[in-house]
Amino acid sequence: MYSKNTTMGREPGSAGPHEAAEWSVACRSSAGSTRDSIDIRRNGDVFTMNTHLALLSLSPTENARRSQELAESAAPRSHREAGMTLVEIITAVAMAAMVLVVVIPNLTYQRAKYRTIEAISELQQIHTRARFEALHRHRQTWLVIEEDSVTATLWGDSTAFPNGVLEVGVDEILDRYRVPDWLEFRRTGRGKAVDYFGPDYDTIEYRPDGSIVAGGATTVPALYFADRNGNALRLRINTVTGSSSVEMPIDGGWTGQTERWTWEF
Repeated sequence: MYSKNTTMGREPGSAGPHEAAEWSVACRSSAGSTRDSIDIRRNGDVFTMNTHLALLSLSPTENARRSQELAESAAPRSHREAGMTLVEIITAVAMAAMVLVVVIPNLTYQRAKYRTIEAISELQQIHTRARFEALHRHRQTWLVIEEDSVTATLWGDSTAFPNGVLEVGVDEILDRYRVPDWLEFRRTGRGKAVDYFGPDYDTIEYRPDGSIVAGGATTVPALYFADRNGNALRLRINTVTGSSSVEMPIDGGWTGQTERWTWEF
């Protein structure tokens, strides 16, 4: 127990039976306690205040020890704050990685799918134009597939000397399309990749009415190709109308129902 009495003095000019008021302050502190008591006396009346100012009365050695304890107790708090920040970063990185795991394969799938469909669409358009030019020009047109160079060339019968026979150097080149590198003329199983009616099975001839010159062939004319991922398709030509459609092999047959198509990537 530590106790100290201090007389503050008298209050002059007080009214009443006493001429002056006497003030005194007593400070009491217990060892090992952080609470202090301050007693204020005025003419016998006691006012007591409990405070937490024990550090003010500690010795320099005790004061240094308490300061060190406060510093050590604050250190784990800073460590925890840094740890929470690190956990948040790790969580964000993990969530981003999960999103990439889902998105990247889907993007790869869509890229393989649409770039192949785009190339097929170009081939389909040049077939459509071959038929349109025959109708518009009222002359034969020929679509020749060059398997080695992976190129489709549209020829039109000469305007000056129309004779219904394809003559390189005389007849006109109306259009040419080179298939992209990731696509090649290839047929799975038996048969030719370019299975048309013309010479060497590489040419389709359109009459002025838009129909195909079949040449006595019994097979369905089609152009077979595949991309680098192994996706096989064919461009099938209708022998009556000359129109074309894209099909994919499913369950041992060919179908043009795109909702049933499956793509490798």
